[in-house]
Amino acid sequence: MDRRPVQGEVKALSKATRKAVMQNIGHLTQLGFSICFPMIFCTMGALRLSQKFGLGSWVILVGVLFGMVSGISCFMTFAQSMVRRSSRNLYTEEDVEERKGDR
Repeated sequence: MDRRPVQGEVKALSKATRKAVMQNIGHLTQLGFSICFPMIFCTMGALRLSQKFGLGSWVILVGVLFGMVSGISCFMTFAQSMVRRSSRNLYTEEDVEERKGDR
């Protein structure tokens, strides 16, 4: 019997698609943490230093800037690893063999 989907009915995802979706959710979560946590920790550390030693607000600005640089660095590292991972998946076995022969 040919069963056609009713409007609004959700089709079941294949196992490979579910795996890819879960991997992408994991990557996005990792990216968010990699960007946010350095900024939060550096800013809180700068606030703590400013309060404990009676330093001016310039320390907080330095902490925020250092956190931003750390977050951008983490983003760049993450982006490079994703590009490497995706480029590995684009090549067929024949392409890989050709590249090995070129070395």
